[in-house]
Amino acid sequence: MSDPLLPKEDLPVILVTGATGFIGRNFIEVARDHFLIIGVGRRSMKAAGLDPHANIRWWILDISDWDALEDHVQEQLRDGRKVDFVLHLAGFYDFSNEERPEYESTNVQGTRNMLRAARMLEPRRFIFASSLAVSDYGRAGQVLDEHAMPDATFPYARSKRKGEELTRTFSQFFPCSVVRMAAVFSDWCEYGPLYVFLTTWFSRSWNARLLGGRGRSSITYIHINQLIPFYLAILAHTDQLKPFDTYVASSARAYSHKELHRHATHYYFGRSKRSVGIPKPLAAVGIVVRDWLGRLLGRRPFERPWMISYIDAEMRVDPTYTRSVVPAAWRKRYCMERRLAFLVEHLKSYPDEWHTRNRAAMRRIGDRPRLRITNVMFARKDEIVAMVADHILSADDPERFPHYRVIDPAELRSYIDLLYTLLMSSVRSGDRLSMLGYARHTAKVRARAGFPAEELCGAFLVTAEVMVETLREDPQLGGLTPLLRDWILLTMELAADEVEDAYEVEEMFNSRDAPAGDLEES
Repeated sequence: MSDPLLPKEDLPVILVTGATGFIGRNFIEVARDHFLIIGVGRRSMKAAGLDPHANIRWWILDISDWDALEDHVQEQLRDGRKVDFVLHLAGFYDFSNEERPEYESTNVQGTRNMLRAARMLEPRRFIFASSLAVSDYGRAGQVLDEHAMPDATFPYARSKRKGEELTRTFSQFFPCSVVRMAAVFSDWCEYGPLYVFLTTWFSRSWNARLLGGRGRSSITYIHINQLIPFYLAILAHTDQLKPFDTYVASSARAYSHKELHRHATHYYFGRSKRSVGIPKPLAAVGIVVRDWLGRLLGRRPFERPWMISYIDAEMRVDPTYTRSVVPAAWRKRYCMERRLAFLVEHLKSYPDEWHTRNRAAMRRIGDRPRLRITNVMFARKDEIVAMVADHILSADDPERFPHYRVIDPAELRSYIDLLYTLLMSSVRSGDRLSMLGYARHTAKVRARAGFPAEELCGAFLVTAEVMVETLREDPQLGGLTPLLRDWILLTMELAADEVEDAYEVEEMFNSRDAPAGDLEES
């Protein structure tokens, strides 16, 4: 581990993707005094709940966008600072198990882009965060170790398998490690399925005691406070590790639903509640019927038909090799059985924060509407920019934008293109501040060029209105109209307010500087 008292310029540099995610955020909070960190994420530090720090730089970008990523890498190289490590945590996953374009764009193309970027940066090691889910643990006799075949066939597993293959290929240029992780949780839970289980088991719902099959379904877990030191151990001992290897970050023991139910209800109620197993065929029918009803009502349950095949499937993991080569301390106090007491205590003592954290985690893992919207915005950018320009230059309302109508059409489109790009970045990051800052700056420039505030505000709002009306009809964004209005139209309305404020300030100074005889009496 690096000495935190070293001068800043002597600290090793690590680039962390997925910096706004659960693992990335926790890694940065632990490592920021020991590394110079380049955090890469789609949202700002503020939106991710990270405080500013002298050792942290921030790149807001989508790693599937090679041009944007290359620009940032080139800037880093011009600054002359070497990147010692790349920790690639970014990845897309949801529990629908359905094909999504994000699996290819983020998990495959994004990983390829990061490996290409790493080849330019020449790090001492590149670490790819994979998952034990790449292997079909439901197959009889399957033991998941470092050499287990990545043979699972669902979309997420296939995308991670491709990521592992790419990492192996690029290991000819720089050392690489693949880390297959178990389900990661914290003392606040923050792991979607476990959150659903616990809230159901602690409720008075009709299914609070029901478990699929015999309750033997099991997976392994790893506490976030165990995972972060594991990654730090790989970094600290990189010179002793192989140029390419695969590691398993997991407890050695899997916990079944029946065990979890018994321990969790004991901590919550003061005594263990008896669970009731539902035969697999009956449980399968129940899952299918509930999912069908959920589709009709527009609110599908967490349990999906694809989960039926995992009823009573027991995960077996053997991390012996990993623990022999990566010198990380494995603490018994971080086992799931012991940490359940902390999860339940946090729920009882701070229920609002407990649910807020977990619902936020479920939203990030689930539908990711911001990502869906920005992907469509990017794909339709040229079309919508042209539509906005046509609207401003329309002969139907020649008096509305007189100053814009005399601008060269190509220059007008470049203004709209910039406005569109900034708004797309605002939607992607969830941070409106950059958009509001641009509005204030533009207002000063336009005010001095003789544009009235009404015309500038009108251009902002027309851009937003055309975007929302066009995007709401896109089949990929069905049901997201309220979010389009909130993230696009509301953002532009706030920007228009900033424009009006800036104009008032300009007018105030102009009035103050005017000759006294020109001022009207109030």
